[in-house]
Amino acid sequence: MINPRKTIIDNTISRVTAATGVTIEEIRAKNRHVAIVYARNILCHELAEQRFRNGEIGEVIHRDRSTIYNCIQMYRNDYATDQAFRELAQQAQAEPSNTL
Repeated sequence: MINPRKTIIDNTISRVTAATGVTIEEIRAKNRHVAIVYARNILCHELAEQRFRNGEIGEVIHRDRSTIYNCIQMYRNDYATDQAFRELAQQAQAEPSNTL
């Protein structure tokens, strides 16, 4: 039986990695390079928008739930103030998934 929540996670990961050019392994790594942080924040936000709890998102990217909260807050701040980030986030939202 196919787990629909797993499918949503996989589709979201595919969308974000295609838009940002950052792999899921890089997102999971302990790296603070700006492109990777942007991809991590976008992924956290996209999963939160699909009603995943912070703890569930943390399991996906190997982070604590409080870190996920911080990623979502950073997403909101960057989306409001950084045009390049906003364009990247919008591209990740619109990117069709290859796994559908």
